[in-house]
Amino acid sequence: LKNKLFIGFLVLCIGGAIYFFLPKEVETTIEGKISEVEMISLADYQNGQTTVSAFGYSESMEQVDLRSQIAGTLKSVNVKIGDQVVKGQLLAEIEHDTLDAQLDQAKATLDRLRNGLDVKMAGATDEQIDVSKKQLDSAGVSLERAEKGLADVTKLTEENLKAANYSLEKAEKSLADTVKLTEENMQSRYDHAVSSLDDANIKIFNAYTSINSIRNSNFNNSDQQGLRVKRVLEKVEAIKDDSRDVATKLSSKDYSAVDNAIEKTINNLEKILGYLTDMRDACDEGSYRNSVPDTVRASIDSQKSIISSTKNSMVSMKSEISILKTQNETSVSNARNAVTSIKNEISVLKTQNENSINTAKAAVDAAKAGVAVQEAGLSSVTAAPRDIDLQGIHASIKEAEAAYRLISLNREKAFIKAPFSGTVSAVSVKDNNLVSSGQNVVSLVNKNGLQAKVYVSEKEKELIEEGAIVNFEEGIEGVVSNISPSINDTTKKIEVIVAITSDNPALVIGEHVEAKIVAKKDLTKSDKFLIPLKAITFD
Repeated sequence: LKNKLFIGFLVLCIGGAIYFFLPKEVETTIEGKISEVEMISLADYQNGQTTVSAFGYSESMEQVDLRSQIAGTLKSVNVKIGDQVVKGQLLAEIEHDTLDAQLDQAKATLDRLRNGLDVKMAGATDEQIDVSKKQLDSAGVSLERAEKGLADVTKLTEENLKAANYSLEKAEKSLADTVKLTEENMQSRYDHAVSSLDDANIKIFNAYTSINSIRNSNFNNSDQQGLRVKRVLEKVEAIKDDSRDVATKLSSKDYSAVDNAIEKTINNLEKILGYLTDMRDACDEGSYRNSVPDTVRASIDSQKSIISSTKNSMVSMKSEISILKTQNETSVSNARNAVTSIKNEISVLKTQNENSINTAKAAVDAAKAGVAVQEAGLSSVTAAPRDIDLQGIHASIKEAEAAYRLISLNREKAFIKAPFSGTVSAVSVKDNNLVSSGQNVVSLVNKNGLQAKVYVSEKEKELIEEGAIVNFEEGIEGVVSNISPSINDTTKKIEVIVAITSDNPALVIGEHVEAKIVAKKDLTKSDKFLIPLKAITFD
């Protein structure tokens, strides 16, 4: 009760001060700014703290996309989405027969060098010398094969590129032919359109001549019907003159002008059809019912039929031109896409050719190195052991060891293993798929380490700090681990990372969450006024 009396007294004092010092005409503003009203609960006020609600989603603190470090064919994918794996478990394996062979060859080279050192130190026998010569011959044969392979690859890549360029030439010629054909078809259609417009103008002129003749013969009086027919004649004459001017200036090369002329002619024919109908009605009104001969009525009906038919023809022609434009655009687009596709294929082919030639050159270099090694081996076998000879052998052994380690490292890249224990969240490939270096194969997440990514406004950011306690639904707790210094471009809010501290939280990765962050400011120390809700009057 004492607390309530104190709060009431405090509110009355603050309210009186506000009322006394503020001008009456600006009671709702302070220094030109509109006052802001925030509502808080009594519990928050009494506890001396409040919470900031922020919304976002949960995610794993530890997740990784395992990518292939070498290109090749997938021998096997040993997991599926949702599988639990342990650190070091084999997840996928890339074919490594070639690497195995290279590793065996490197090991054999290393063993030969080491054995050669032993032989050099022990002195060579006739049999050992003969073996060394044969090994040199074998290395020479390997070099010849590698050089022939390089020549074959170079020739094949040139032939493939030549064939691709020929296909490109054909596609470009097809594109040019398609563009020419579509232009010719369109020009022919517009030539016909101009001819049809000329014919429509003749029909309009004939309608005007017929209306003028009928008026002079039957509607010369100044009565209602006569004046009506006179207005019809004047309007048709204006249409006739306008159509003649358009036709005089029209060129079939100016497609836009022809399109406008067609549209305008359709509207003019529609108007003339209405004027003829009006004139035909006048023939059956008053005294004209008996004075106008049936031949005049038949003439007007004939003109209506001609104008209607002409209008329908113009509408059909407009539709045909529209359809032809769409067909032409589609044909040209398809031809252009074909050219673009072949150009892309040539670009890819050039890269593949370059890779193939580089691989073949590398094989030649390796074969030459093999010959050099065998030559050195033969020399070491036949020569007396000297310090300088031994130094060369030791150097060759080191090179062979480095080559062996390098191939071993490359071979290890064929085995994709789990870097930590977790759950498979994605499998992007299947058995026997071709994968490139850097391509994603398997994705892992560690569900034991969760965090929430939520967003707050700029004003709310001032109320929270790193290390603040955070509460979620179902008693899940966390702590603010990071507050972004900038505004997120997508949400227009500030990103806050909350580390989940509860054991085995009932959260699913990607689940939407509401975080209640304990504010760092004490509401009782705020520079804001506290007013009971009952003391506020709402409009």
